[in-house]
Amino acid sequence: QESVVTLRARLEGIRERILQQARDNSQTAADVGAHRSRLEAAQRRSLDLNHQLERMTGQLSQLCLALEACRQDLNDCQAELLSRQNLADQILHSRDGLVVEQTSSRQSLSELREHRSAMLARRAVLEDLEDRQEGFGIGVREILRRAEEAGSEPWDQICGSVADLLDVDMDNAALLEVALSGRAQLLVVRNLRPLLEYLNTGRCRINGRVGFVSLEQAQRHAGDPGSVSGSQYSADARRRGADDLALNPGTMPADDDFSTSWWSTPVMSTAHDMDLSSGLDDPLAMPGETLQPPGLEVTWVDPRTESPVVRSVFMQGPDVPTSLFGQTGVVGRADGLARSPRTMPWLASSLLADTWVVQTLDDAMRLHLASKGRFRFVTLQGELIEADGTLYAGTLRNESAVLSRKSEMRRLRNELTRLDHEIAQRELNITTLTDNIQTADTELESARRTVHEASNRVRQAESRIVDREHSITETETQQQTLLTQQTQLEQELDELQQHIDGAETIHLAGEQQVQRLQQQLTDGERELAQHQRDLENLERERNAAHVELTRSEERLAGLREAMERIQDDIQQRTLQQQEAERRLRSAAERRREILIDRLNAAAETAELQVAEDHLTDQIRIQGEQRSVLRQRRNEATRQEAEIREACRRQESAHHEYELEIRGIDHQLQTAADRIRDEFQLEVTEAVDAGRSAVAVWLSHGSGRSRKMETTVDDDADSPELGSGEPQEPESVASDSFSSELTLTDEVRAIISDDEQYPAIRSEIEQRVERLRRQLKKIGNVSSESLDNLTELETRYERLHSQLTDLEAARDTLREMVRRINVESRRMFLETFECIRGHFRELFRRLFGGGEADLILEDPEDVLECAIDVVARPPGKELRSLSLLSGGEKTMTAVGLLLSIFRSRPSPFCILDEVDAALDDANIGRFVNVLRDFQQSTQFIMITHRKPTMAVTDVLYGVTMEESGVSRRLSLRFDDVDENGHFKPRRDAVDRAA
Repeated sequence: QESVVTLRARLEGIRERILQQARDNSQTAADVGAHRSRLEAAQRRSLDLNHQLERMTGQLSQLCLALEACRQDLNDCQAELLSRQNLADQILHSRDGLVVEQTSSRQSLSELREHRSAMLARRAVLEDLEDRQEGFGIGVREILRRAEEAGSEPWDQICGSVADLLDVDMDNAALLEVALSGRAQLLVVRNLRPLLEYLNTGRCRINGRVGFVSLEQAQRHAGDPGSVSGSQYSADARRRGADDLALNPGTMPADDDFSTSWWSTPVMSTAHDMDLSSGLDDPLAMPGETLQPPGLEVTWVDPRTESPVVRSVFMQGPDVPTSLFGQTGVVGRADGLARSPRTMPWLASSLLADTWVVQTLDDAMRLHLASKGRFRFVTLQGELIEADGTLYAGTLRNESAVLSRKSEMRRLRNELTRLDHEIAQRELNITTLTDNIQTADTELESARRTVHEASNRVRQAESRIVDREHSITETETQQQTLLTQQTQLEQELDELQQHIDGAETIHLAGEQQVQRLQQQLTDGERELAQHQRDLENLERERNAAHVELTRSEERLAGLREAMERIQDDIQQRTLQQQEAERRLRSAAERRREILIDRLNAAAETAELQVAEDHLTDQIRIQGEQRSVLRQRRNEATRQEAEIREACRRQESAHHEYELEIRGIDHQLQTAADRIRDEFQLEVTEAVDAGRSAVAVWLSHGSGRSRKMETTVDDDADSPELGSGEPQEPESVASDSFSSELTLTDEVRAIISDDEQYPAIRSEIEQRVERLRRQLKKIGNVSSESLDNLTELETRYERLHSQLTDLEAARDTLREMVRRINVESRRMFLETFECIRGHFRELFRRLFGGGEADLILEDPEDVLECAIDVVARPPGKELRSLSLLSGGEKTMTAVGLLLSIFRSRPSPFCILDEVDAALDDANIGRFVNVLRDFQQSTQFIMITHRKPTMAVTDVLYGVTMEESGVSRRLSLRFDDVDENGHFKPRRDAVDRAA
């Protein structure tokens, strides 16, 4: 068998070698075929590479030509782009200049408008003062009003006030106010005679003092032969003031507006500007002195003529007026500060010819002393020295500065006219600039479009150049790649030819080796067949034994596997049995527990049913008891009221008794004092001694006592008692008094007897009263007792009056409390029912269903009882507010607050994080409820919840862009579009336009 095996192994090796050699030969033949195929493919690829190289060389030449053309196009586009950019820069620079000019013009326009608004406000104030005639006295106002309304004498002779008729520049108004002083309120009349006749009638009732200046008198003092004619005074003339002169501020008066005799002096700035020739003959003139320039320049109204010497209506005596021009410190005469109307050109001179303007107060004092009180002097600082030497200093109130007000009004009107013209010019300029900016914007946009187009063309040209360069680079790369591939392909062709030659040699040697191996295999197979026959016999025997052994082993293995499976099955069944037993025990235990729980539940159910029945009975009984207790409480309340009323009556009676006791005590004290004063006997001593009037009455007997009292009464009425002579009854009374008895049982019995004691007391009191009358007639009575009696009676009356007032006030307060309780109960019930209805409705809306209610604990006492809030959200049972969850409590509280708010709404409501405990669904319902209140209420909500923020109109927040610096921000949802971007504001659009 071993030889057979060895032979077979050798034969198998030969076969393997033959198969391996056959495979090698086949592989070699396949390699030869593959090499030949590769060789043919390489040859074809070599031809293709040659064609591609020729084609790429032509493409590369074309790409180079196209690249040169693109570079030329790029240079042209860049030149065009540069020119377009320069044009756009020029337009932009021009537009920026226009925008800067427009901004400056608008700022200047705004400043002009603000200035105009301020001047309009000032003019309105001045016009209001002018309409109310501020600065004029009450009498002057009344006369001017009569001059406006009446058309008969003497009122039609009034031309107006001096302040209304004179015109002055704004710079000189304050100085003229001081110079005129009280003369500014003088009324100018054409003819004084009708006014004098009216005043002589005694019918004139004028409040305050009013001064009048006659034009005739002023004309005589001025020496003007012209006629006196003036226009009727009117309110419009007062308001316009100097505007009736038809002059602009700062201009010289025309010849037709003023008389040639209207004079003034020029502006005085140096001594050389003054004509010192006038006034040389005057003894006050000082030609040798040098004139110093004033500290304040005063502009005179007419520098054309020199001021003549004019007599003022206020000058006294026949002295000829003296001119002070050329004197040291003299600035000019005060009438040169004002302009007179055309119809009365001498008005200012006649009023101010006696007033001179000087530089300083020292100059004024010196000139006043030199002129011996013939002139008034005004300094440039505003001091005034009257002709009598009176010095006035200080500032005038703005309300009384009539001339300043009129000058300011004229200046304001001219300034407003100038401002209106300038504002119109600025607005026209801004409109022109806006049009120019719009034109520049259009040109700039067009230039930007052309620049953009040129830029696009440049980018396209650059892109084409890049593409061409990239194509050239790729073509060159591909050409180089093809050349490399061609070289590699030639090398590969040589290598393939060498491989083919070697493979053919190896294939021939392999064929020969296969033939030799085939011969060896044939010889080995014959030898193996002989050995195989011998071995087959042995093999059949061995196979039979082996089959039997294999069968036995298989049966043994099957039995072992079956035994293992059975053991595993037994083990699993044991475990399952144990688990089943455990489950059975657990189920039995659970069954017992369930049975016990069921029995317990049944018992508890029965007990609960019994308890429910018992509680039902108790509820019914407690309800009945509650009704009974309520009735008892009402009865107790009524009884309490009755008892309180009885207590009040008892307290009143007790108080009356106390007052009565106090009165009796007072009477006893008074009686004790009287006894002590009259008889030098203390009451306590008499009581301790056992003395009693009852005992005296008993000791004398009732009849004797009556007889004695009658005698005493008769004696008291007899005239002898007044003389002090002793009488028989007096001695009897004295003897009886000395024989008084002490207290006995009989006396005590009479005092304790309620029926007998009052009768005896009345008799005793009558006797005591008679004895008092007797004593009164006998001796002097102390005056202190009468004073005490008067004082006590007065005190009693006062206390009694106070007691009556207190009782009346107490009754009034009780009635008021009762009415307040009734009205409060009515108002509370009305408000409660209103809030209750709103609460039910709002609760259902806030929770999407359910029910809620407000319940009074004691409907009989609504003002003192508590209020229960019960609620049942959807799907839950009715429960008190304290048993609800946090969100449910919040919604219920919000519903209650909004119910109260709906009954008494207000314009504003602040909600501080009321939605903190609510989810999104509840927030939505809460916000829907709030929308119902937006018609009458504005809500200010503090919240951190986005759903609540999303339904608001305006959001306010605080941000800190820098550390420690916070800033408030506001955002309106109307300013945000659907994409979340801010919409441009209208003012921003207007500014951009």
